[in-house]
Amino acid sequence: MSTATASATKSTWTSISAVLSQGLFDLGYVVGFGVTFPVAFVAKIIPKENCVVWGLIDGAQVAYETANRDRKAS
Repeated sequence: MSTATASATKSTWTSISAVLSQGLFDLGYVVGFGVTFPVAFVAKIIPKENCVVWGLIDGAQVAYETANRDRKAS
């Protein structure tokens, strides 16, 4: 490989790496602020004493226990 080709390859890889890094950062930012905050806001305005919330709580507990059981079995 010539020096020019090696230099161009390194430059291209550096550019691709920078774009991917920025994309991952932006994705994390969108998930952190664009998804988490609205979900937390909606969760705060739902009344706590009803069958839907109790079902969500029970389902979350079963999912947590199942995930832990499966992880310990591995």
